[in-house]
Amino acid sequence: MKIKITNHSITCLLCIFLASCSPKNKIEPIDLFNDIPPSWSQELPEMEKYTGNWWESLGDTLFTSYFNTFMKNNTNLLSTYQQLEIAKISAQIRSAGIFPTLALNNSSNARKQNFSGFGFDPSLLGIGSGDSTNSSDSGVLSFSSNIFNLNLGFQWELDIWGKLLNARKSAWKDFEASSNELAYAQFSMMTRFASSYFQAVQLNIQKELSLEKLKTFEELQRIVLERYQKGIASSLDVNLAESSLAFQKVAVENAKIQSKAGIQLIEISLGKYPFGSLKLTKSLPKDFAHVPSGLPSNLLLRRPDLKAAILKVESSNYRVNEAKRGLFPSIALTGSAGTSTSDLKNLLDGDFSVFNIGANILLPVFQGGRLRANVRNSENQLTLSELDAINKILITFQEVEQSIENSISLKKQLSSIQDAVNSSESAYNLAVNRYETGLTNLITVLDSQQRWFDARQQKNIIEYQLLNSKINLFLALGGVFNDESKEEN
Repeated sequence: MKIKITNHSITCLLCIFLASCSPKNKIEPIDLFNDIPPSWSQELPEMEKYTGNWWESLGDTLFTSYFNTFMKNNTNLLSTYQQLEIAKISAQIRSAGIFPTLALNNSSNARKQNFSGFGFDPSLLGIGSGDSTNSSDSGVLSFSSNIFNLNLGFQWELDIWGKLLNARKSAWKDFEASSNELAYAQFSMMTRFASSYFQAVQLNIQKELSLEKLKTFEELQRIVLERYQKGIASSLDVNLAESSLAFQKVAVENAKIQSKAGIQLIEISLGKYPFGSLKLTKSLPKDFAHVPSGLPSNLLLRRPDLKAAILKVESSNYRVNEAKRGLFPSIALTGSAGTSTSDLKNLLDGDFSVFNIGANILLPVFQGGRLRANVRNSENQLTLSELDAINKILITFQEVEQSIENSISLKKQLSSIQDAVNSSESAYNLAVNRYETGLTNLITVLDSQQRWFDARQQKNIIEYQLLNSKINLFLALGGVFNDESKEEN
């Protein structure tokens, strides 16, 4: 049986061969991690509103104005734009190999040569001894020449196997990954600024509480001195009141230092000199951007840093393809066209045109195992990128679960500490009244006073922790999102 092979059949076979050499490049998250629960193990708070600009939902106009200044002036935030531009240029450089290269060359060459350099004795022709106009005084015959060239050269590697195409796709996948990483870095810096600002607010409230506590010590000292002058209180009470007042003055100074340091940090973030005099909000916000209850955990994969991890897997896959194509022969076209003349005025004359064109075929025969080692290395990099993506997904799940659990716990703590504040305030007022009537001692008053202010300070700390936990949850979920459950209805 005789089989007739036509050009059409060869083309079909070649297409089938090339298609079989192309593995799957598009990576889905489900390909990396399949055991994702349909919802979070802890119930998310009920959704009441959605906001694109999450910082505006705090209802703090002063913070919003500072936040806008931060977006314009923060050096770390601005540097991400430069990093993005660098990543884009790097991708352009790496992907340019698929295109032909053109180069315009203009050269001039003046040359003088004597026949002695060729082992020729001019005396054999009877033109030595300085008689010739081309001879020097020593009788050496020489000649000179000028050559001017103008050429446009090109070189183009034909991407028959798709090696350069895979390199190009890998470069732009890396750029997309960098874009997503920088986007998440920007969002992270924004949330850190919000946390730092409200921490400064919290430290300022602690300072005010410390000053208020100082006033109560001063009032308590006045009561003790009045009773001592009447002979009702002992010198022990006076000494206790004075030592408590002195200790509180030290606490006030420490609170002032911490408060000023927090303000200075915000000023630096805003690109201002750290005077420590920035005006702050008087209280912490009680509301924040909510997230929908029962949010499917697969929405987590919209986080930019996780997108970047997936894109890096795809880029590594393209690199494997590129390394494998490096085992095949490469074909490159080269050529040039231009003019060459001994007279500069004829450089643009078409009569002096020259050109050359050629093709190079390079078949790698032996390179010490470099090419196959490059393939193995690319495959190992692919495996590492897959493991890194899986690890990022797991860590992100842990961040969300922990943020939700922290918020639930802090709400319970806040409710309990509020009861402690109310009870300790009543106990302190009662202790002061009983001390003034001589029904209790100063130690009881000081103890009830300490409990009252400790409870207030702890309440302030828990309020900040709850707010910061919500900010971290918002960051862990990857920013803003729409109420998809309502959209489906």
